Amino acid sequence: MRRWITAIAAAVVGISGTLVAPVHLASAADRPELRSIIAGARQANQATAKVIPRLTVEDARLARERLGLLRDRASVLSDALSGSSGPVSPSLQTRIRTLGSQASALRAGADAASAGMSVLGEVRRLALEGLRQGIDGGFRTNFDAEQYRWSAAGAHALADLTVARAAMTSLTPPRRAASARKALQQALAGVTPAPVAGWIPLPGGCALPPASMTDYLPAPGTAAPRLWTTPQGIDAHRAQLASPTPALSAAYAKTMRQATVLSLQSGEPGGVSEVTKRVLTVGYAWLMTSDAAYHDALMADARMLTDAKPREAVDEAKEALVLATAVDWLSASRESVSVDGGPSTLEAARQVLKIRTMGSIGCSLALGETIAVDKLNKSVIIGSGVVMSALALADDPLWRPGLAAAVRAGLAGARSGLDVLNVDGGSPEGPVYWNFQTVPAAGLLSSIDATLPSRTVARVPSLVKAGRFALQMAAPALSGDRETTRYSDARDTVLRCTLPAWIAGRYGDPDAITVAIEGQLRQGVELLWWPRDEVNAPVQDAAFPASGVAVLRSGDATAWLLGQPELTNHTQLDAGGVTVRVSGVDWSLDAGYGVEGPGYSEDRPDGRRWTYPQTQPAWHSTVRTVVSASDVGQVVGATAPVALRAGSAVVDLTRVLQGATQAQRRISLTASQLTIVDTIRGKQQPYAWSWITQASVRVAGTSIELSADGRKAALTFDSLPPGARITTTLAPGALGMPGTRIQVEVPAAREISIVARLAWET
Repeated sequence: MRRWITAIAAAVVGISGTLVAPVHLASAADRPELRSIIAGARQANQATAKVIPRLTVEDARLARERLGLLRDRASVLSDALSGSSGPVSPSLQTRIRTLGSQASALRAGADAASAGMSVLGEVRRLALEGLRQGIDGGFRTNFDAEQYRWSAAGAHALADLTVARAAMTSLTPPRRAASARKALQQALAGVTPAPVAGWIPLPGGCALPPASMTDYLPAPGTAAPRLWTTPQGIDAHRAQLASPTPALSAAYAKTMRQATVLSLQSGEPGGVSEVTKRVLTVGYAWLMTSDAAYHDALMADARMLTDAKPREAVDEAKEALVLATAVDWLSASRESVSVDGGPSTLEAARQVLKIRTMGSIGCSLALGETIAVDKLNKSVIIGSGVVMSALALADDPLWRPGLAAAVRAGLAGARSGLDVLNVDGGSPEGPVYWNFQTVPAAGLLSSIDATLPSRTVARVPSLVKAGRFALQMAAPALSGDRETTRYSDARDTVLRCTLPAWIAGRYGDPDAITVAIEGQLRQGVELLWWPRDEVNAPVQDAAFPASGVAVLRSGDATAWLLGQPELTNHTQLDAGGVTVRVSGVDWSLDAGYGVEGPGYSEDRPDGRRWTYPQTQPAWHSTVRTVVSASDVGQVVGATAPVALRAGSAVVDLTRVLQGATQAQRRISLTASQLTIVDTIRGKQQPYAWSWITQASVRVAGTSIELSADGRKAALTFDSLPPGARITTTLAPGALGMPGTRIQVEVPAAREISIVARLAWET
């Protein structure tokens, strides 16, 4: 009995949080005090709301979540107090006093987080200002020491932010007073702040939890190159080139011609993709030949990237990966003074990598920003950028502890996105986003494999399946036609062969080898991993359930069927979408990415994303329920598994069609015909079947004639539900493509079956 009473007492104390004295039955005279507590909580909530815009995205989300909870609780408790008479119960008193303490704690946590962000922003500004002065006027001998002071102050700011975040999470007051402002004042006075427990300074004004240098950095003095390859890797590749196969000889000759052309463009502004290709191709030529012309061209690109303005984390990471590669590959040249007598290009580039890049990306990792740690292509890009920058700088004695911490944090951040790629080799974000991340992923995997101990490398996914995705998702029936279908926010895309090339050389996977040898978007670095055994894997029917797509092939025809994996911020409601290409002609086409506007990235079920035509099932070649105020045609966030069965591709649409109890689309393909079979059962409701095409369209009864590029095809229906009506509509301009929607409107029914056949000339 005593144990039971003790448990109840402990529970009451736990609920009250900060209460220690017993609560008496409040008389009417106590009511003003309780009302004052509620009013004070509301004032604290208002103060918290004003601070939230100054917090990081994740901290702002956390604060809003807690704030909403406290606002609702204040309303409930105010009503309960007003609605009661006589003495106020101890339970209600406890809840009101707890509300007051929790509202105060949330405000204190938000204020502390805002103060920490203010200090962090100031030390970042000072670090970047020092970098700018260094590039413009020459780096002083004490430059690194000054930067270390800013970073030490940034470590205190991040420690304070961690304490503030804990306060907002638990709704208890911060454990200690903020120290970041004091640390900043010390740094401004020329004093390096004392270390703060659990954090280590990172170049650029940030900090990270410490990491083992033996696990996350090469040994001091390890010879360059350390990124993408090693001196031993270069020697092995030169041995291959000494007696090349015909395929390697042709690829090498093509790459060197490209390197010569690209070297003439070096140092000129261009998009990140253009500069990446240039550096990886010209840099390869420099590694192979030591030709001064390639060296100078690579140096020109390093100088251009050094002068670029600071950018958002993802763009900074893309440029950092390229600049780090140039710094690593050029480091053997030992250039000391630039032609104008200022600081050397390599010294300036190293400082940019330290301060602008490591600071920017390191802050994203330290703050746990979604962009750096989510299951997205961006986390792979950011993680790769920070890891490769740190490895390029690994011989810097002052910053080595911080660089090791950056490598560990970068690998952890990239891991979430790499794990998604590792499931079936593809990406639910679509082929464009597969491309965005696979070149950085190849750089990351090849660099850590070359540089870090095997125990660390083993903790990173191998991505071997990416070779199969790159080969089997393409349409290689015609020579040179390797373009995949579009899905999610995708455009016309040829899948890059950089990651498959790494897989081919490292693991000898036949699919990856085929892509590496036949790849149309060659960047010179890929030749470093030329496989020992050259094989040609067959193209086959394939399904990639985690990526939400299946592919069928027959003769010169390729058909793709879309499923629906988990929601991402590039998802479109295209479950069941069918695209088909025959001899280079697309008879149906996924509209892909259209026009982005306000709220386009709001991927939650109530977001504005689903108001845009290109995201809706009405503008994909699929089946849907008829749109209503509560139904855009498919259920946002529902999944639709896709698989291969008995030579057909099948997608289960039951969850994505509101009101359906069973729904399936099955497609099959021959050299002259595509067959689509839809069967749906459920509540009595109307449905619509759509086909999106850029071909010319002529409707004749239940047969539709299509013509494109001098070829003809016919879309016919074996049977249609009673009362079904065929209509055609021009695709809206927001889809970013001209085209026509052929639509079968089906009156309300509990069960429908539609069999459609597309036949073409062979």
